[in-house]
Amino acid sequence: SLVYSTLAVLLILVVGASVAYIVARRRIPGRELLDTLSTIPLAIPGILVGVGYITFFGIFFSNTIFDPFLNPGTLLVFTYTVRRMPFTLRSVFAGLQQTHVNLEEAAMTQGATRTRTFFSIVIPLIATNVIGGVLLSFVYCMNEVSTSLMLGALNPSQGPITFLMAQLIYGSAAVGTVSITAALGVVLMTLQITAITISNYVLKQRTAFLGV
Repeated sequence: SLVYSTLAVLLILVVGASVAYIVARRRIPGRELLDTLSTIPLAIPGILVGVGYITFFGIFFSNTIFDPFLNPGTLLVFTYTVRRMPFTLRSVFAGLQQTHVNLEEAAMTQGATRTRTFFSIVIPLIATNVIGGVLLSFVYCMNEVSTSLMLGALNPSQGPITFLMAQLIYGSAAVGTVSITAALGVVLMTLQITAITISNYVLKQRTAFLGV
């Protein structure tokens, strides 16, 4: 679960921040549609996402690294990325909305490229939003249940922690004990509470990264 969630968060950071910047700063046709499409996954049940991924990749990518029946771990990373990206995207977008575009224009009039302006001006100003959004996405990735159960069942050896907990609960019903499941639940909650605490702390530091 840590590997899947970390990889998903890295993809979320790259894709989500890029989409947020395009929507907030670039006046291009279709940017509203792009914004809508990137947020829609929040409204789609995880079961439908899982079924769609299994059907599509099972037909067109059979016997490859993307085959859900051979390597569901790869698809778990994809599903986590798609389903939890809106949290980071909206957080970064909010940060960009609060950062005046004149700061970027001033840097570019002094000869800075758009790329250098983005990394030296924009990123330090919205760092709190980026970190807060990424941590929230990480928490929800770790806590994902529906797609984890569907894809994890295709190859239990690659199942995430929520899939393992579900299997242990079913197995524990026969012997009358849930101690292992409870222990895993404590581990999962500890990770999530830690991430949420850090996220709340970071989001309160409105000017903490301005000097970076």
